[in-house]
Amino acid sequence: MPQPIAICIENCYPAHESLRFLRCVALSGAQKGLALLPGGEVDWLSDAPCQGRVWVSADERLIFFRPAGSLDWAQVHRGGRSVDVPDGKPVVLLDGDYLVVPGFCFRMHIHGKAAEVREPSYLEQNEPAKKTHARFAAAGLMALSTIFGANAACTTEKPVQGKPDPVPQKDTLPQKDPVQPLPPMTEPDPGKTDPPVDIRDHPPEPMPDDAYRSIRPGNRELASVTPPAATVKVVVPPPIEVREAPPSEAPEPPPPPPMKPPKRPPMKGDMTGDMDAGVNETD
Repeated sequence: MPQPIAICIENCYPAHESLRFLRCVALSGAQKGLALLPGGEVDWLSDAPCQGRVWVSADERLIFFRPAGSLDWAQVHRGGRSVDVPDGKPVVLLDGDYLVVPGFCFRMHIHGKAAEVREPSYLEQNEPAKKTHARFAAAGLMALSTIFGANAACTTEKPVQGKPDPVPQKDTLPQKDPVQPLPPMTEPDPGKTDPPVDIRDHPPEPMPDDAYRSIRPGNRELASVTPPAATVKVVVPPPIEVREAPPSEAPEPPPPPPMKPPKRPPMKGDMTGDMDAGVNETD
């Protein structure tokens, strides 16, 4: 059976900053574990209707899975690409992936094998997440966040990439629909200008390994000159993996074999002689 994985689910747009990071443990697919509810809450060991479940596959990969009949929709974003999570097909999650559902955007942080299985809890709260939600709801913070979130960044409509509708006249402008929250993007610097494209006739000749020694400043010792920094390679994120089959029920492990009786050391001495001596003394 695969080992549980410790993860942290980051709410990119939390109602309160203390509700940003949720510490969780993902179990194997054959067990009940983490379930994402429509209100953005992560449920634990529950059969309630959900938008999807997070668990560990047989090859110990983190999986997001939407069982048949799951609510709403879900998307996985990675490196500028996105995949609609199909029902009944597990999607492999990597560290740093974004999970987008109606009204919420989460980032997945994978920390490795879990030392123990425990109920989800927020990073700054020493209590189960359900109690934290109850306290914030009693204080009215969850209700306020729902109102402002619905007006600012929440919708139940799935975003589509198509041609936008024509803009009506100003006197007939309807109220703007809520915008679905998406993974945060880095804004370009307007004051920064990109250099022109450098096109050369011939590629440069390769330099020998110690060529940097011949271009050192004249006022520096040879031993103080270090090799140039290595060329930074562009890291291309792997494609999002969607698997064909959901997990099968893991068989129960066989019972351990019975313990062997402990070996006793052989007894020393001549038992026959001791018995004869006892008989003679009796006579």
